[in-house]
Amino acid sequence: PGERIRMRRRHRVAGDAVRDVDVTSSAVLLGGRRIFHSIIHDVSAEVEAQRALRRYEARLAHAMTASNDGFFDCDLVTGAVFYSERWAGMLGYDRAELEPSAATWQGLMHPDDLVVVREPFARLARGDSDTYTHEVRFRQRDGSWRWILCRARIVERDESGMPLRLAGTHM
Repeated sequence: PGERIRMRRRHRVAGDAVRDVDVTSSAVLLGGRRIFHSIIHDVSAEVEAQRALRRYEARLAHAMTASNDGFFDCDLVTGAVFYSERWAGMLGYDRAELEPSAATWQGLMHPDDLVVVREPFARLARGDSDTYTHEVRFRQRDGSWRWILCRARIVERDESGMPLRLAGTHM
């Protein structure tokens, strides 16, 4: 008694419907007899939601691959940034080589362009604007400059309407 076994299975129910279930089973003593006790929990909705999420993620990945754009997702509170492999690759880097912070893109952007984009980014941070589109130069790994079209949008706000997250693409 006491050892639990947990598993996820497909289970046929009345009417020949098949459901996804989590089963937790254990042996228990009841009246001096050892019996096997199982609890079955229907998780079909959760499993279908996970499948739908995987399909959506695959579609998004295909769209990003087809567009050949890089993607970034910036936490405006902490300054942490996710850079996609393509974002880094278009500049000659592996994503693992880039610090996941706003300082990375600021350090790679041409100094003249950095001055130009400060005000549009300040408008985003203040909540005065939702979108940003600008062509700027980024330094590639080999030291040369590449023109990049950056498009971004505020994708999350706090309760008072202040921007929390910015996501966008580089082309």
